Amino acid sequence: MRYLTYLLRTDGVRSNFAPLAGLPCFVRRCRMLFGPARVTPSFTQWSVWMALRPGQRRASAADVAMMIPTAMHMAGRYGELRMPLTIPAGVAGVAGVVKSRHCHGV
Repeated sequence: MRYLTYLLRTDGVRSNFAPLAGLPCFVRRCRMLFGPARVTPSFTQWSVWMALRPGQRRASAADVAMMIPTAMHMAGRYGELRMPLTIPAGVAGVAGVVKSRHCHGV
């Protein structure tokens, strides 16, 4: 019993249970990502199991854990960013033109 508890807490969960539990979540996230359109055929050919491997899940979690602290650290330098930008405005949509002019002034 002790060994089973240990196995479930470590490699057993990480290698066996987590990918199986992650599969429905992965499918739902893909639908949300592409919605309201259908998931593209080229994306469905990509191996879901590659994304659910323990090493990939660990790497993704590490990336997510560093996103917010890094963005907060860099927030003070956002004003220094200079890049070419085109703000398109539709001919028929007055709201689009007003919004584009507003964004241009920011």
